[in-house]
Amino acid sequence: LSHHPIPLYLPNLICYLRILFSIYTLQQSDKSSPVWIVCLWIFASLLDLIDGKIARKFNQCSDLGILLDIVADNILRGSIWIATVIASHGNTWNAIFALLVISLEWVTMMATQLQSMKENRHWKNKDDSDSTKQTYNGWDSPPIFLQLVFRNNFVNPFGCFAIYGSFTSGMWVYAFYHRDDFLWIPLFDIMMYVSISGRFVAFCAELWLCGNFLDGILMDD
Repeated sequence: LSHHPIPLYLPNLICYLRILFSIYTLQQSDKSSPVWIVCLWIFASLLDLIDGKIARKFNQCSDLGILLDIVADNILRGSIWIATVIASHGNTWNAIFALLVISLEWVTMMATQLQSMKENRHWKNKDDSDSTKQTYNGWDSPPIFLQLVFRNNFVNPFGCFAIYGSFTSGMWVYAFYHRDDFLWIPLFDIMMYVSISGRFVAFCAELWLCGNFLDGILMDD
């Protein structure tokens, strides 16, 4: 399958599908059943788990695919947060929080991609070539807690907690504004706050990445 044009690689087609899902669910978020909308969001999020595996299985890894994967993630999560603003009937504080989350995710994407291009390798991979320099390929060493989050490319309890919060916190807030449709979920409030806590962990990681990148820019200037 790798002989196909890169934009038509199967993992890339999945990313296009996720973007279409994001646009459709946002447009329908105040019209269709809230439960149905959340189910579509969950499905779109689960697609993120398989596109990388498909890329490796069919030898369809590409720089375009890496970029599309991140863009599809950000568009999906951004559309969910916009839907929460619609569901809250324009609640000012919810709108401010949504704007902050969406903006920080896109700035983090820009910072990590620019740094990866500069170093010609991914920022998550620790450079052990010099044990006296605790660096992450051009980044200063993060606090111990964030090192736990980043470890093994987020495949660890802390990292999974942050990823879970990033993808689901907006869904829980949306469900909160449609509470009557989700009364069947046990321990709703606890599960929502757990998800928001995970988003806070991701928020700390994003702030560190952006701040570190900005420090690098100022030092270069």
